[in-house]
Amino acid sequence: MLKAYLGHPKGIGVGDMIQWTSALVEFMIQNPGETVELAYLPTKHTDICLNIPGVKYLKVDQHPKSYLNLYDLHLQPGRVQSIFSTLGLDWENKNIWYFPSESEMTYGRLFVNHKRKNIVVPWHLYGRWSKFDTFDSAKLISTLVEMGHNVMVLDQDNVCPDLGKAKVIKYQEHTSLRNILGLVSQADLFVGVSNFAFYAASGTRVPSIGVFTTIDPKKLFYPIGFKDCEVHYAEKRPDLIDIDKIIDSSLRFLDTNRL
Repeated sequence: MLKAYLGHPKGIGVGDMIQWTSALVEFMIQNPGETVELAYLPTKHTDICLNIPGVKYLKVDQHPKSYLNLYDLHLQPGRVQSIFSTLGLDWENKNIWYFPSESEMTYGRLFVNHKRKNIVVPWHLYGRWSKFDTFDSAKLISTLVEMGHNVMVLDQDNVCPDLGKAKVIKYQEHTSLRNILGLVSQADLFVGVSNFAFYAASGTRVPSIGVFTTIDPKKLFYPIGFKDCEVHYAEKRPDLIDIDKIIDSSLRFLDTNRL
């Protein structure tokens, strides 16, 4: 049995948790018959990781000494890759995993239009952490709306302007972050900066386009085995992100994955 620990007194980023616990899923896939026990420190949003099939959970108030500390491994130069290396896992042929509950997916379906393609685009979802975490999403949104698609814009910080026919999803109006990610899991396409919503989307096999402007995606969780996942990268130069290429990729994904 693999015994792992997830926790830090100050909490852990949601995207980090999805990436790290994906290593546990890959461990079970690459080692059939093996089981995983995850000891976790209950902090904000820890519930993101508490729905993984086949994992046994143990709620703790400190790190059990015999458990592999995922946070400490993440601090090594290889970051997430260090977790995979420690577990003896294949880094080049891996997938990201996220598991919404049935009720969360049902909640998400309340917002989709079953007669149109549904696209989720975060609005500066992560920009409060870095001025570089942004791109010209307004042009993308207006293009998709004009084509008649149902565009759902995630507004974490209540800063989204009027976007016409785009549907703005304000976080504070929903009961939990897991419900928001349940909505993401029901989309036909996700386009946004490299954050937890991107990993949840690709982790539920939603065709996904990630925009990386602060760190090389290969230092995080890339490559991803899921074929309908694409990244655009320009470190600390969001002005170099070609929005027309992102729009072209979005239309290609939407055309490939027809209703």
